Amino acid sequence: MPEPKAGSSVFKVGKVTTGTLEWTDKQVTVKAKIRGAVLRGDVTKKQAAAMGNTSARDYVLAHQPRWTKASFEWLHLFGSALGGPNALGNLVAGTFDANTQMLAVEQGLRNYCANDENDVTPQSPVYVTVTANLMDGTWIAEHIAFAAEHAGQELTSGSFSGITSSRYSTLAFDIFGELALGFALGSGGTDEDYSDRDD
Repeated sequence: MPEPKAGSSVFKVGKVTTGTLEWTDKQVTVKAKIRGAVLRGDVTKKQAAAMGNTSARDYVLAHQPRWTKASFEWLHLFGSALGGPNALGNLVAGTFDANTQMLAVEQGLRNYCANDENDVTPQSPVYVTVTANLMDGTWIAEHIAFAAEHAGQELTSGSFSGITSSRYSTLAFDIFGELALGFALGSGGTDEDYSDRDD
């Protein structure tokens, strides 16, 4: 699998979502524009296939052989539920915990864009930026930051570690003021638990 060097690509999902993916050996940035209720991205190619037919766990252990206790997954920086593709530049290796945090944010954005009262339209799109700082020369995310805005107002922003191995019993986000998402988690989950998890 090619290690990250300078590169870029674009993606489009119907007339609703467009975005750019840009990466170097140290950072990946996704910028997307959502113009209405979102459609799923192209996931005909599985995440592992998009990343050189390698599971995230095998990839991480090839670079960090002592990291055997954490559960690693390919994380969408811009989630497929929002229109993000399974493609080089939109996937980074991170822990189950980090992916769960991303899924909560993505579901909040999906719900926001689907609510007609929020008036997400081609003339008034939601702008999303997600940046992952990479472990030098790898697709392993050390840190992920995200921000979304609509009509000049910040909807949500935050950051977290991509390689945390902590476990917790409850994760709750208060996104967009009135939307709270909670997950009761044990030491992990199964692939069937989350629609964006396929590797």
